[in-house]
Amino acid sequence: MAKVSLVVHDFGRNTTQTVSAIRRHTSLPISEVSARIRDREPVFEVRMWERDVRDKVEVLRSLVEQLLALGASFEMFELMNDQSPKTVDSERLIRVDLPKLNNLLLAHERQARQRHD
Repeated sequence: MAKVSLVVHDFGRNTTQTVSAIRRHTSLPISEVSARIRDREPVFEVRMWERDVRDKVEVLRSLVEQLLALGASFEMFELMNDQSPKTVDSERLIRVDLPKLNNLLLAHERQARQRHD
């Protein structure tokens, strides 16, 4: 696994607030946020082996919490770097929830410590 991708399926109760929340967390322009949601493309991705992974996971967590509060429909997927949720057979997609995201981050941190020891 190399990255976690967040795909938003539906804006929820308030399209404007959902787009604003995504923009605050990603700095994508409004048109790009809308296009990615319409095309079922990721609006946010975390590459699990980057140096700033902890910060990006915190941003992802915050975005997920806001999307939940707004009633938006979304999924997170575990993918390889060259994959997109649209390029992987839906039966083979690995879905990620917040507890699993936390476990992935802990595994990353353990491996990083082992490399330094």
